[in-house]
Amino acid sequence: MRAEATDDALARASAIRLALRARAALGRRDRSLEQAVIAFDEAVGERILSDERSEHAMEQAETAEALDQAMAVDRGDATEWMSKAMTLLRRIHVADQAYKRELGEAFDCYRNGIATGSEDTR
Repeated sequence: MRAEATDDALARASAIRLALRARAALGRRDRSLEQAVIAFDEAVGERILSDERSEHAMEQAETAEALDQAMAVDRGDATEWMSKAMTLLRRIHVADQAYKRELGEAFDCYRNGIATGSEDTR
């Protein structure tokens, strides 16, 4: 009877530690993604303004050279936008990988603690 009570308490404590570690990992992932989304949202506004400027410059171009310059600026702006979008995708990937790793470590500690009957506090 006494061993069962100890096992139950250990299992309960292990489950609580697992839940806390999982919540902490999720919080870190959420904060990382939130920062990436803020940067991306700011870039969206910049891209819209850039499109408007490019459209205006192309409409106002009176020579082939002026049109070519306007198109070159637009291509440069588009390249910058794509770079920012790729940075966002990389940040999402890194955040997801870190979350998966941390969650996996938390489950490993939980399983190890249950299997060995020890309290792993890593």
